[in-house]
Amino acid sequence: WELYKDFYFTKLERGSQEYNALIIKLWKQVKKICKKLGQYIEDNEISLLYIINICSNPGNVAYCLSLVLISEYLGIPVVNNNHDFYWEGGSRPVDLKLNRVGKGPRDFFFTNSDIGEFFSIIEILYPWESRSWINVNINKGQTEHLIKQNGHNPANIFEIGTAVDTNIYQNISKRDKINAYLQIEKILSRYKKTLVGYSVKDVISNKLVDQKNPKPILIGSKTKAIDKFSSENIVFLQPTRIISRKRIEVSFLLIKGIFLDPVFIDHLEKNPNLKLTLLITGPIAAGQYAYFEKLIESFDRFMDQLREEYRERIYMACLFSELDRESFKKRFKHPAGIPELYNIASLILLPSKTEGRGLPIIEATACGTPIFCRRYEPTDVYREVIGEHLEEKDRLRVIGFDGKNIKPKHTH
Repeated sequence: WELYKDFYFTKLERGSQEYNALIIKLWKQVKKICKKLGQYIEDNEISLLYIINICSNPGNVAYCLSLVLISEYLGIPVVNNNHDFYWEGGSRPVDLKLNRVGKGPRDFFFTNSDIGEFFSIIEILYPWESRSWINVNINKGQTEHLIKQNGHNPANIFEIGTAVDTNIYQNISKRDKINAYLQIEKILSRYKKTLVGYSVKDVISNKLVDQKNPKPILIGSKTKAIDKFSSENIVFLQPTRIISRKRIEVSFLLIKGIFLDPVFIDHLEKNPNLKLTLLITGPIAAGQYAYFEKLIESFDRFMDQLREEYRERIYMACLFSELDRESFKKRFKHPAGIPELYNIASLILLPSKTEGRGLPIIEATACGTPIFCRRYEPTDVYREVIGEHLEEKDRLRVIGFDGKNIKPKHTH
């Protein structure tokens, strides 16, 4: 969104040039969206809007305001499906200053929360309350917040539980796994004959990842052609977007620890072609390109900490949601999807600070793939996902980590 930086990374002052200009820019966008979207809805006789995570996090205020105006003016009912909210992991500067809460990954949304007429737009729109709007959340904490903190009518709030289709998320054949590996290699080569791994320096200096339209890329210690990428490759899968609260950099610490393990090193030396790839599936979230650059710089520093002979055995691959593109699906008779990636992975990674639900835990379990996961916030959501409220026989088996040691036995 063009005004993202103006809204959240510019400190506004009443009457300032930036303040006055922002009002005009916002309203121009709203009018433009209303005209185009409203016309589309009328031309196609759309009688219900089902929107997902658009009116829960203020990534595009103009779009959200337009949806509200259109739905109310045309009398169209709306099902507003919320995955996570801006206030989950976000707080006002005054609360941080007084140590009422700790710092969170969404604090930047509150940069201008002291300007009432500005921030009230966000508070009212996210999410909108109306007799014709139904808010559908994914956990109880969100529902309680909307009712108790936002004052929403409980009759218009529902929850949808999290589930996966076990006909899709299941173990697949060896042939299907090989097919998935080959497709990932083709994606990372950008559909060229030769797969090239690029150094972090080259990625940044040559702008190999475009901010507006990023293409899949393989990042390593040096820029060079890669042979036998699909064979003898240990895949650690991070099935998330690239966003700071996902704490992808924590995965580097895990990999560093593995490369200090004598048993793993012995196995590595016996298999000279063996490599390890951290595979990240999702796109760079809105406003998170700076985090992406910090992430790959952190990857570069992590590589420098390893013994030189091991650096060329580690890669970070970014798909940027290529599997969802129609152009990818048309290239292959049986295009791979996220379930196939769960199957080729040796370990799933979810070191997030916060999660709206934690779907990868359930998906990994369905595929029988182990997952390295932080006990994320809100803890009530985490406890529900692993089944702490269920009988012991129905809970997920969890090996606890207290910050120093991994417990030798399952806690559930």
